[in-house]
Amino acid sequence: YGTWGPLDGWRREKPEYWHIKKTYSPIKLLTPRAAAPREGKTLAIELENRHDFTDINEVDIRWSLSDGRTGRATATIPPRQQGVLRIPVTGMSFENQILKLEFHSPLGFMVDWFEIPIGNNATKTGFPRRESTIQGPLDLVQDQDSVTVTSEGFKLELDARTGQLRSVRLHDRIVLTGGPELMLLPLNREGGTQMTPASQKFAPFTQTCTGWDAEAVEARPTADGVSIRVTGAYDQAVGGYTLNIRDSGAIEVHYRFTCLEEIDPRQIGLVFSLPKEFDTLTWRRRGLWTVYPEDHIGRLEGSTQAFPGNPQSGPAGPRTRPSCPWSQDCSALGSRDFRSSKSHIEWAVLTDSEGRGLAALSGEGRKHVRCWVDRDAVRMLVAVYSNAGAERFYVRHAQSGYQSLKPGSMVSGILELLLVERQNRR
Repeated sequence: YGTWGPLDGWRREKPEYWHIKKTYSPIKLLTPRAAAPREGKTLAIELENRHDFTDINEVDIRWSLSDGRTGRATATIPPRQQGVLRIPVTGMSFENQILKLEFHSPLGFMVDWFEIPIGNNATKTGFPRRESTIQGPLDLVQDQDSVTVTSEGFKLELDARTGQLRSVRLHDRIVLTGGPELMLLPLNREGGTQMTPASQKFAPFTQTCTGWDAEAVEARPTADGVSIRVTGAYDQAVGGYTLNIRDSGAIEVHYRFTCLEEIDPRQIGLVFSLPKEFDTLTWRRRGLWTVYPEDHIGRLEGSTQAFPGNPQSGPAGPRTRPSCPWSQDCSALGSRDFRSSKSHIEWAVLTDSEGRGLAALSGEGRKHVRCWVDRDAVRMLVAVYSNAGAERFYVRHAQSGYQSLKPGSMVSGILELLLVERQNRR
């Protein structure tokens, strides 16, 4: 009848399985980030014991640090009570470490586990910055047909009539082939995904705004690069955007539009197009939980390919027993892992096999990224708004994050993009 539930038809765990497990965990972490203790003090981690009968002192607690140190700890926290787990740190520095805590039942299985940053600068991985992709100052040339920005090993060409990018080239490789396009993606309340004997086709949920008509395209040099201002109108909104191209390789995009019609949006942002070979997505984000399984589409950091080698399947999943996790099932848009939204990113980057690509940066975790394959291109949405959708069994919870747009409503954002170059280029 349907593919709902935390397990699929092949009894593989779907993303909701982990959320259910964490939601009903008998151990709740109350210290998601810890300050490094002073010398001679203990590292204090607040916990809630949600067991009905088991004291935390009956649980085998194992800890490890990102530098390889390990140990065991214990605490007396009665059932349904809160308390403090103390880890002795005499003679040890915990500053800027990641603490992993594992809680093992007396019966032998792992009850739950957490990862806790310690100190102000603790993080698993930062953005792998590379040297500047642009060497030397930027030159601006414009005529009635195009706006061209060049430097050694770099060329950006924009259509002077539409204000859309035609291409961005790094050395011998085209990195961008289009955009920015405004997306005011409406909520999908259609339903109709039940399994039936007949094959079903569903249009990709990737529609950008339609009917773009550019009114003006203006370009000028700035102290650190070139600024291009584009104004115009879609069928759904009127406004414009500014591309600030820096000689550091950064592209800062400011956009602001006024809505012309009522929309209940699922996602709001700008979409960029890359060649199809830019099929590897790598990211770091902030999430609901401190840890996720390695194959979870919502994991805090990871790397995934559009097509990892598994056959494409329909909306109900594979017809024969799969050998891969649920996240690696593929459609024409790419794998579930690749095409799923990565919410609250710190950074995300699309690259080719040589490491060139486009990165979206958002140190505060206020942006969201979604990528998909669109025939001979890969599309990258950088969203300033994204909600949980309108799935009918979940909508009562999801609607707390809804944001309705009326005629006259403003949508705006600032995107920080970075052209990245492969390392150790010869």
